Amino acid sequence: MATNGFTTATFVDTFEDAFYFEVGETDKCMDSDAFGKTNNCCQCWIQSNNNKFLMLSDDGQFQAQNLNIQQQQSKSGCKFHFQFYNENQSERPGKAVILYSNKDGKNMVVSCSNKHQVCPEEMQDLPGHIEDNKNKVIFYRVNVTSTSCRYLFESSMYRDHYLGLEPDESNRSLEKLVLRHKSSDEVDESTQFLTLKI
Repeated sequence: MATNGFTTATFVDTFEDAFYFEVGETDKCMDSDAFGKTNNCCQCWIQSNNNKFLMLSDDGQFQAQNLNIQQQQSKSGCKFHFQFYNENQSERPGKAVILYSNKDGKNMVVSCSNKHQVCPEEMQDLPGHIEDNKNKVIFYRVNVTSTSCRYLFESSMYRDHYLGLEPDESNRSLEKLVLRHKSSDEVDESTQFLTLKI
């Protein structure tokens, strides 16, 4: 149990009409503006509404493209890990998560730049504890409907900004991962992703 001052209190006993607790050290993990890494992690393919699969390309960009089953299984950059984080106080729906792909032995995390762009960021070890309630690598995974594996990913850094796809001007057969602004009640299918567990 934690009190509002973030000091741990452990139940000890009852006596007559009173409850007794032992007050311990301040617990940094109970910081109200923090994310704590959980043991919950899964590996998925991420598919767009138009059936393209998100992947980390050979030139280090997050792109969506058509892949057959053999390509999905052979390309390491199209498998994504979802590392979930706990958060004490959040008014946003969904679960806090870091998305990353492992390519050539390196964890490449989906990250937001200060220009509201999406870019890969190498992160060998994912953080166990993040102090702020806004972070460039934390997204809120929100169910689109309660009966499907279709999700939105809202940036914790930029409110009402979601991971989405738009055509790549240099290659029209590809789509690039971007951060798209939309209101919470607006429907934008380019920000909806289907996750398929591997």
